[in-house]
Amino acid sequence: LIDITKNKFFKYILFGGLYFSEGLKYIIAILILPIYLTEEGISLPIVTLTSAIFLLPMTIKFIWGGIVDYYIKYGRKKFIIFGALLSSISLILVTIINPKEYLIIFALLLFIAGMGVGFFDVSADAWAIEISKYEERGKINGAMVTGHTIGASSSAILLSFLAESYGFNSIFIMAGIMVLLTLIIPLIIKE
Repeated sequence: LIDITKNKFFKYILFGGLYFSEGLKYIIAILILPIYLTEEGISLPIVTLTSAIFLLPMTIKFIWGGIVDYYIKYGRKKFIIFGALLSSISLILVTIINPKEYLIIFALLLFIAGMGVGFFDVSADAWAIEISKYEERGKINGAMVTGHTIGASSSAILLSFLAESYGFNSIFIMAGIMVLLTLIIPLIIKE
């Protein structure tokens, strides 16, 4: 395992990579879901409500943060893994739900996926604070914003292409896989 306390470069890669998933989630919520659900014949008020349900877990991050802080003895990395798995599995399960027939289940799975990203987010933030020196925090935050932006911009391009070529279900499968791929770096890093 790589000890990131001795290699600053890996800190930036770690936190930039972790925030990639947040950019991905953002693009699904504001771009992909509205187009997909509108094409399914769902009314715009319900479309916006469904997108809001997906984003809601980020507005109640203090709950996920409280849980992560309460169980600090298990470490931050475990919650990052838990959050990524929860998000990934939920996004993949969305593909078997027809939103026109089972909108509540569809929205619930999106909420759970968003909750996974919430756990992921608060754990990554806390981990960054714990392992960084005061003078590194601005650069680490910059890496996080960069990861988020790269996640959003690349996801907008890739997921739009997938939707056009293979349908909307391919988007949720790919998003689940992309979230899982963000776990590669934390898994090789020593906590």
